[in-house]
Amino acid sequence: MRMLTVSLMMFAAMLPRSTTADPITVSLSRQAGVGASIAVPDHPLEKEIVEKDADSLSAFTSVSVEGNSVAGRDTLLSSLSPDSRRLVARDSDIFSARSVAGNATASVGGLSSIVWEFRLDQPHEFDLFSTFDPQRTAVELGNGQLTTVLSLLSHGVFVREVFRRESFEPTVVNEHRHLGVGTYLLNLDAFWGLQVTNAAAADTSSFSFAFDLNPTTTPPTTPEPGSLGLVAGAFVMGAAWLRKGASS
Repeated sequence: MRMLTVSLMMFAAMLPRSTTADPITVSLSRQAGVGASIAVPDHPLEKEIVEKDADSLSAFTSVSVEGNSVAGRDTLLSSLSPDSRRLVARDSDIFSARSVAGNATASVGGLSSIVWEFRLDQPHEFDLFSTFDPQRTAVELGNGQLTTVLSLLSHGVFVREVFRRESFEPTVVNEHRHLGVGTYLLNLDAFWGLQVTNAAAADTSSFSFAFDLNPTTTPPTTPEPGSLGLVAGAFVMGAAWLRKGASS
């Protein structure tokens, strides 16, 4: 009996293993929005446009009153590979604001976001590459921020941050980490705002992003050629034991 057990264990060890388990997307949401406002006495004006959940998103709005004007466009292009191993995104913002003499304040801002929840059934490595390129002019207020956060979840509840990167100036980020089995939430937020009083300005901002998942180890899908003899040997030894048992 012991010989049969050993033979079967040897045979099972030589059997083809299952292919690498792909990451599983639990949910994916994407959003591009732009808001504009002009604050003038007795004539405040605000407008906001938001586009959601498509590979190509473009939001545009403009407002004008009493010679003051603002306009903005936020464009977000993103794609998730069919096997959920690669998420890429590219965003661009174009803003302009003009405030004539007086107390008027012209403001415009854009916000793009990607929220991706995924599950790993085996350990993976991830590689993150992103660039952030805000182009500021000499204005009273122009600011931008790119924030990337990866969090570990348990039954939909936050456990801890795996990493966080915040960029306020032109930045290139490279990140490589090991991820264990579990459910993760990737948040990507990009903001750019422009505000002027008694002035005129035009700003642009852009970012690119790539997030890759690769299995830590890739098990073989077929036995090695040298192991085929061991598999055959296991069969022969098991069959011999069965014949011996039947004849005794």
